[in-house]
Amino acid sequence: MTCMQSLRSPRNHQQTIRRNLCQQALTLLLLLALVVSCRREAPGSKQTTATSTPARPQLIFSANPSATSPQLPWLAAVADGSLAAITTHERQDWQNQQQLQSSLLSGKGDVWLGHCEGFARARNAGAPIRILAISGWRKWSVIGRDKSQTWAELLRNHQPLALSAAPPASPGEMLLEHLLAADGIILRAEPNEPKQLMLKLLSGRVDMALLPEPMVSTVLAKDPSLSIVASIEDLYSKRHGGQQRVPWAGFAIHEDLIRSQPALPAKLVAVLSAAAARLATLPPEQIAAVWPDELCDFVPRNMLLTALPRELILVERACDVEEEIKTFLAIVNPDMPYDPALLWRP
Repeated sequence: MTCMQSLRSPRNHQQTIRRNLCQQALTLLLLLALVVSCRREAPGSKQTTATSTPARPQLIFSANPSATSPQLPWLAAVADGSLAAITTHERQDWQNQQQLQSSLLSGKGDVWLGHCEGFARARNAGAPIRILAISGWRKWSVIGRDKSQTWAELLRNHQPLALSAAPPASPGEMLLEHLLAADGIILRAEPNEPKQLMLKLLSGRVDMALLPEPMVSTVLAKDPSLSIVASIEDLYSKRHGGQQRVPWAGFAIHEDLIRSQPALPAKLVAVLSAAAARLATLPPEQIAAVWPDELCDFVPRNMLLTALPRELILVERACDVEEEIKTFLAIVNPDMPYDPALLWRP
């Protein structure tokens, strides 16, 4: 090694160290930028930054595939693009009330279609939800084989009234029990699972039953000797006045979504209300056209068509029909105090 080489080596070594440190720092900065970019672009993320381009919020929508008319406004808004104008969404179906309650209590979702009494129970148990709107559904009917007697005549001839009902201890059963009790009539409901009761009706082992849609339409289509004896919605309106409807179902929204997207709830209600109003002007064939193929495995379109002439298609803000909801919940959830915070308010 020469004398000059020995003098330059320490300096070269220091330069090499500095260069390596700079490269490591640059690598760390690039990794940090990559992590931040991935977090911003992650699917389902609801976070936005001041420098990011405003985007439509992405929602998880949960519903039961067998819910017929209350689901139609959402499906229509999907079909005509009005929902896509304000949000994107992913659909996650729930199959039974236990799954729905679990989803509500865990807060795993953004918007749910379900039963208002179930939303109230979930909210009472701590679920971070509020009811956004009610959705029309003429859901419960008493069907029978004897067409010679009116409902009033049946009640006079059957006291107490023995009636097979499915599913067990349903809101429909509780509401009918309440309506009959007001006239001094006792309801003795025989609990059945839905499929079990349908088989009993179709085999002739049972001649009268309380059933919900779409089971009502299914049974009527398979056995022409059966018919609707009484609609629970009609009986309810005669007792309590008002329109022939009951706030069975509605849309609930996550409180986190209300806080992070304060303008979105009102937009959702406007889109769904407009979709329901458009559907209500159409003939059944055009309404059924919005029912997607993937739901036909649960409710065939021809079954939907048989129900539509009896159905009520509407969406109204929950806070606008608060008294209807309060009255209904007091009947089906009598031990639960009403919580005004259950409803979303603009």
